[in-house]
Amino acid sequence: MPNMNKIGISTFFLSFNDFESFVQRVKELDVDYIEFKANPPNFFPLDLDEKKIEFIKRKLTSFEIKPIVHSSVYDVNLASLNPTIREASVKTTLDCLKMAEKLGAEILVVHGGNLPSDYPLKLINKANMNLLTSLRELVEVAEKKEIIIGLENNARGFNVKMVKNKDEHLFFLEKINSRFLRAVLDIGHANLYGLSIEDYTRKIKDFLVEIHLHNNEGVKDVHFPLNQGNIDIKKFLDLVDELKISVPLVLEVTSLEDFEKSLNFIKGKKLLKV
Repeated sequence: MPNMNKIGISTFFLSFNDFESFVQRVKELDVDYIEFKANPPNFFPLDLDEKKIEFIKRKLTSFEIKPIVHSSVYDVNLASLNPTIREASVKTTLDCLKMAEKLGAEILVVHGGNLPSDYPLKLINKANMNLLTSLRELVEVAEKKEIIIGLENNARGFNVKMVKNKDEHLFFLEKINSRFLRAVLDIGHANLYGLSIEDYTRKIKDFLVEIHLHNNEGVKDVHFPLNQGNIDIKKFLDLVDELKISVPLVLEVTSLEDFEKSLNFIKGKKLLKV
């Protein structure tokens, strides 16, 4: 069984002003990781002065909770064909890397970007090369800070995503070939493509640094609690146990209520040690 001390929660749309009550509540639930979504206006690096950073660090330390930072996603495209947008996306991600360093986080989660669907699909190779360039630039800095970049598989959407399946995931991991670029597996995103989550997990297990847990019905990226949707969570966590995967399991749901539902579900199914 996965250990309870590997469970984390995402801040999703939590505001800084609500952080103190949030962190007190999640500690009562035996959470060991908080993953900060660094999207404006909530926990965006440029909005966090040193006083706010120190406040967050102090609260995390007092409750013995470890931070993870999820880099900005909105308006960011590390694979953009527009060099100005790509460079700005790298800069924004580097700002998030600095935030991770200040908080003492060991992992920065990033998305791989996309090719807008209005472009001809033949340009996908150019977008892939741009993503490789962006990842190399990020990893070069991450190595110096000893922070791992966790490349996450994307959700299905209007645009063509760079990291949709195990083969694309492995392509970037193997091309960069650095211990500071690892994989974040989002099982909800994989489900939207109708993929075998078991096969995906087995193929990238040696690269895994984190797993995102949430559920859906294979149609929209709704981030349901674990007890709602068509992903067999018990089967997946049994697989995690079988493969002896020991990484943070971050419940990426949209509210504390859904987090508690999810936690009660996996406790009730005896999927975690308590």
